[in-house]
Amino acid sequence: GGVKSDRFYNMLVAINGTTATLVVDNSEVFAYTYQPRIEDGYAFGMNYGYFGVGSDNSRGTFDNVRLQILPPQITLQQTVDFDNGEASQFTAGNIGAWTVDGGRYEVISGDDTAISLVDLGPDNLNFNSYLELNATVNLQGRAGFIFDRYGDESFKYAAIDAVSNKLIIGHYTAKRGWVEDVVVDTQIDAEQDHTLELVLKGTTVSVNLNGTSNGGYQAIASHAFNAATVDGNFGLLAENGATSFDDIEFKS
Repeated sequence: GGVKSDRFYNMLVAINGTTATLVVDNSEVFAYTYQPRIEDGYAFGMNYGYFGVGSDNSRGTFDNVRLQILPPQITLQQTVDFDNGEASQFTAGNIGAWTVDGGRYEVISGDDTAISLVDLGPDNLNFNSYLELNATVNLQGRAGFIFDRYGDESFKYAAIDAVSNKLIIGHYTAKRGWVEDVVVDTQIDAEQDHTLELVLKGTTVSVNLNGTSNGGYQAIASHAFNAATVDGNFGLLAENGATSFDDIEFKS
């Protein structure tokens, strides 16, 4: 019915990386992804800077304004460092020959995508959960996270590519193949360690590469899909060369 004058609306703006979601009277209106702010070569999300209220060519009244940095309600937190020679959390299915060697989780893949899925159990993840993944990635080709996976014909992914020098958020379907929804050009050094972080909230995705002590990142990519992002399987993916992962952290 549109916005009516002379009445109060309950408005919430939620931030994930550079994606802002607007909720009015408990109904999501839309989500929009901005470009990250770049300062001294580092990318910053929208949670750094000033916040406030305002109006454009109109008169309005604001009441009960709150700025909240809400920590997620974490019920599960695990870190896998592979120092015991095992990958016991990765039991939900593998594609490719994954092994633990020298305290790292390794795979050598060709053109086919290698996948290793995590089993957190049904009590730790549902469609409206918050999910955060963080890992050290060393790669020759493309590697990162797979999420919201429903078999080989439907999944989403967040990855870095050392051949094309990209940070990517995308999805795969049997009909359309590999689709790159968001691409950020950035230097990805092959056979060097990179820190990759994935944050999933509702329909929004934020990916951060190589965080710094001042709150910035080498690169940030964010995107809003049209459905929840955490109600499928998730794990690791790798393509086109030797890849190793270490210090993988899950929060939900």
